[in-house]
Amino acid sequence: MPSRPTLLKVAVPAPLPDCFDYLAPPDAVAARGMRVRVPFGRRRLVGVVVGKGMPGDVPHERLKPVLEVLDEAPLLDEAALGLLEWAARYYHHPLGEVIETALPVMLRQGRPAARQGSRGLRLAPAGREASPDDLRRAPRQASLLALLHDHLAGHIPSPPQAGERVRARGNEAEHPLPSPQPSPKGRGGCSACSGGLGIDALDAAMPGWRTAARALIEKGLAEYTSFPAGTDSSFI
Repeated sequence: MPSRPTLLKVAVPAPLPDCFDYLAPPDAVAARGMRVRVPFGRRRLVGVVVGKGMPGDVPHERLKPVLEVLDEAPLLDEAALGLLEWAARYYHHPLGEVIETALPVMLRQGRPAARQGSRGLRLAPAGREASPDDLRRAPRQASLLALLHDHLAGHIPSPPQAGERVRARGNEAEHPLPSPQPSPKGRGGCSACSGGLGIDALDAAMPGWRTAARALIEKGLAEYTSFPAGTDSSFI
């Protein structure tokens, strides 16, 4: 039986009290606090993901898909988004319009956010306790989890050579990780302690990692992270 598609609840800047469910993109991560471009009537609006959608009375085939994920990591952290949700409830105002008011004009229009630091992926507390062996039926997720565990242990992979990248063939995953290297000094602190791998390092070590990352995030095993500006974008 085919799996049901993931639904995202999106707050859009419209004078309506409810948020709206959209089909999550199959090839991109869209987490809470990230901006997405969605169809809304005849328009295309920039909204913010506020959670997962729940199966309802509307058949999935009638739901519209997210057109574009605009952020690589949440633009609004939990504290900021929680405050905006409280304000919307307190003032009885649509959440999407409250969020829109809080954003600069360029961000409302879907322009890229100014990069103030390095972005990446790290293990969530539950992910630190989980074993890649628990994900044997999802080899790509297991490979990514193993990569993050290896980084957390202080074995930071360098960009792999041909044939050394993480692979998944059929139902069997091959992930011979690059040789461990000592944690580099002067890269913005103890990167191994944060357990985070930057976007550049993930792209090099495991092309197409974002789909597996989305699944790990949904399972509570991984989360996005960021480091101050000036940090090497490969190691965070």
